[in-house]
Amino acid sequence: MESLLIEILKGFGVSAVSVVMVLGLLMLSKEALISRLTKSIEHEYAVKLEDFKFQLEAKKKAELVAKLLAHWIRFPEDQEELNRMALECFLWLPDKIASDLSDLLAHNREHEVSIRSVIISIRQLLNNGNKEYMNLKDYEVILFTNQSKELQYNHLLNSLGLNLQP
Repeated sequence: MESLLIEILKGFGVSAVSVVMVLGLLMLSKEALISRLTKSIEHEYAVKLEDFKFQLEAKKKAELVAKLLAHWIRFPEDQEELNRMALECFLWLPDKIASDLSDLLAHNREHEVSIRSVIISIRQLLNNGNKEYMNLKDYEVILFTNQSKELQYNHLLNSLGLNLQP
């Protein structure tokens, strides 16, 4: 390729020095282009890696809120662990969700804030407001309670034909 270029340039009466300079410029341009592409790709993957790390950390923090709420529902005797988890959550949650969580744990605004509404808010936060994660309703978040155990037991009895209810 280079010898063909030299022959073409010589055919136009271009000196050997000019040919060498043109070839040098072409090689430098090629190296600059490769370097630019390499750096661009490295940057793109670095951004993706940081986004992945952020998502992973956010998921861990959301799991902490879920553990806190699951522990809180059990009305534990030992409040130390509950306090530790709550304080860790308050360190990173946005103000609105932290305020809702505080009201929930303190039994304030019970008709406005629930475990389900806090979970849905965190779910939306984790997914950056993605519309696919905006439609889940409070009643669609399942919580298991003693009442659900009783319902499950009654359902089992009914499925076996042993309906013991009057």
